[in-house]
Formats: sequence, structure tokens, C-alpha cells
Amino acid sequence: EKKVKKEGGIVEEVRGLGFWITINAPMKGNSLTEELMEGLKNAMESAKNNDKIRVVVITGKGKYFCTGLNLSNISSQSQSQTTAGGASRSLTLFETFHTFPKPIISRINGPALGGGVGLVFTTDIRVAVRNSFLSFPEVRRGIIPALISLYIVPQIGPFLAKQYFITGAKISAERAYQLGFISDLVDTEAEMDQKIEQHIKDLVSGGPGAIRDIKNLVSYLSVHGSTRQENVSYVQQAFSSMMTSEEA
Repeated sequence: EKKVKKEGGIVEEVRGLGFWITINAPMKGNSLTEELMEGLKNAMESAKNNDKIRVVVITGKGKYFCTGLNLSNISSQSQSQTTAGGASRSLTLFETFHTFPKPIISRINGPALGGGVGLVFTTDIRVAVRNSFLSFPEVRRGIIPALISLYIVPQIGPFLAKQYFITGAKISAERAYQLGFISDLVDTEAEMDQKIEQHIKDLVSGGPGAIRDIKNLVSYLSVHGSTRQENVSYVQQAFSSMMTSEEA
């Protein structure tokens, strides 16, 4: 049974245990306007609070996955406040995805640019169609990919991050797959959906509490600027909690 809801530039669809979110602004390259960011945040909130939803899938309508933050509504007279507000809203959105307790799959139907790549890097499994690409065009506009660097640098490392950030060059889906940033590479959208359904099947066979704790564990160990002893204490605590959980 499918339940579809359209609101705030996004389409929400419940398919079994999966919650599919489509960024539905193809005429604007699925760029992140204030309204769209609010819509995405609200959709994620409802998915988080619904026990019947086990996996979230995020995709874009039309040619692009997402072309990043829409800067066109920043007026010159109040640019500093608008920019600060936009940064805060963007960060809240990325953090909502990054700290989400359930698995998120990105269905990369087309190019992802700037903040769109940031969105991809907050997801746990990434399935891309072969003719898509990733890029950071910010430098060509004299700006920097500041917010999204929080999610990208820890995953791809300083050398590649610097290379891609300062050149703005396109990273083909094939290259991203070779480098390990993308989980699966497919030729068609139909193949992409088959692959995603398989991932959902695998994910729902795991305990939701265990999946949440694994996400927290990996996140802590990969970006936490802690000492080895703190990491050892953290994993011991995680192990003890897991062994006494209802799911175990």
C-alpha cells in the first residue's frame, strides 16, 4: 500500500517499511530553498516518530538530484542576516539527516552539486545512476563549501577534499564508486529501484535499536576528537548497553 503526500516542494510516499522523499522542484534544479528545507526537516521528523517506517529514501525529481543551497533569495540589503539564517537552517537540515536514527538511502537520479553532495554524504547507503556526477562549484562563485565540509572531509580525507573543493571539477558517479563514496552504480532508474528495494529488505532484517546504535558508534569514532582511551571507554559502554538491550 502506497500513501502519497505533496507539500512544501517535496513528495512523501510510504512504500511498505520504506519512506520515500522526493525533492520536487525540477524547474529550480531541486535547489534547497527555505521552504524546501523546512519541508524536508518536517518529513524527516514524521519518519523518525513513526515506528512503522524503518528506512528513508531520498531522491530528486527530473534531471538533478539536488543542486544545493538556493542563494537567489538573499537580498543585498540584509545579506549578512539572511546568510547567517540560511547557514543555520542548512546546518539544521544536514544535522537532521546526519544524526537520524534510522538508515537513509540516497537515490542519486542525477547530478548533485554543493549542498546536494552534502545531503548525499549524510546518508548511509548511496545508489547512483551511471550518468550522474558530484561537484563542488562554490569556488567558481568565490565562495567555499563550509557547512558541507563537516560531513565530507571526514569521509574522503583532506587530500581529495581539498582537490575537489579548489577545482570544482566534476566527479563522475563511476569515479565516486571507485573511490568508495557511492555504494552501487546502476544504468537505469528501474535498476536503481530494484537495488534500493534489496537494501531495504536487508536493513529491515536488522534490529532498529542496533542500527541506531551502530550509526552513533561509527559517527562517534570517525569524527570525535577524543583520545584512544575515551574511544575504548565509549565502545565498552556501547557493548554493555547492547548486551542488556531488549533486542539482543
